[in-house]
Amino acid sequence: MNRRALQGFLTRLDEIDGYRRSLIVSARLAGMSVPESRPEVRELVEELGLAVSRGMRKRLDYSSLVVSLYGALEDYVERIAEQCAEVLNGAVPRYLDLPESMRRCHEKGSLSLVEQVMRSTYTGQLTQRDLIANVHGCLEGRTPYRLNVEAFSIHTANVRHGIVREMLARVCVEGVDEAVGSDIRTIELLDRYGRSGGEPHFYLDDLADRRNMVAHGEVPPDVLSLDVLHEYIDGLRLFGVLLFERALCGVLHLTLPNAAVPLGRPTASYKSGRILCFCPDVRFTLKLGDSLVWETGAGWRVCAIESLEVNRKPYSSLIGNPKDKFGAGIPVNGNGKAEYWVIPA
Repeated sequence: MNRRALQGFLTRLDEIDGYRRSLIVSARLAGMSVPESRPEVRELVEELGLAVSRGMRKRLDYSSLVVSLYGALEDYVERIAEQCAEVLNGAVPRYLDLPESMRRCHEKGSLSLVEQVMRSTYTGQLTQRDLIANVHGCLEGRTPYRLNVEAFSIHTANVRHGIVREMLARVCVEGVDEAVGSDIRTIELLDRYGRSGGEPHFYLDDLADRRNMVAHGEVPPDVLSLDVLHEYIDGLRLFGVLLFERALCGVLHLTLPNAAVPLGRPTASYKSGRILCFCPDVRFTLKLGDSLVWETGAGWRVCAIESLEVNRKPYSSLIGNPKDKFGAGIPVNGNGKAEYWVIPA
């Protein structure tokens, strides 16, 4: 799996956050007093302040941000489910070798897609003919076969954590709730915003509820301020990273041999395993953002490489020969005794 969907999601959140900041500036500007020596500026500022009441401005700002954030989240979750299906399609040579539960989801979802493509609201690329031909090829045992990956991202309810769990389970990615809720980065985020011990899926589920109210024209009991909405953006950023990491873990058992470079066991570890030193037996190419992967007793772990060093000198990328030494920094505690691999971003 590559990080394109994740990077696209994070970029979209950055753009929404930039818009949020522009709304703060606009509200401050509308309340400014401009000297009479600048009549043209004074007129514009007065018009800005009178164009809409403060209460209505707050509700409209809130509604536009909530809908935009939910739209970005929903699209990202759908793309991740589809990407997992694409990866498994390429890694498993025969359709019948896919897990039975995945094949059932594909066939049922494809039938639903056949109905959807006839609607004007359908925005995908597949035609009815494509869908039927792909399913027929799968059932006939053709190699190579082609999955209708959109069949795995169909959902009728708003995207809350239960829907995310269900969608990823269709592509054999289990344990999403636990991976998000128990990660130290989730705990640190909740602590930072005064939600220590709270529901780890709070931002996801609360955003879906708020989007639902906005879509039905309801006025929420608490219109969140622009500053508080920044907290939700931070929460979604972290969720996006954790979901990608879990999805990658979920398909590793099938894709690891073809996609990863073996690094072996660390020669040393520091800062509770957040700095790991390696001396691989193979040639390697690394860069910041590549995924470092290792197996634990509870399953696979994966996270992005945040720093690279050779002799305490930082690098953004490395090309090494067998037995070249380097250190890698990661955002979570690693395991100094585990076998590690790296997957290019």
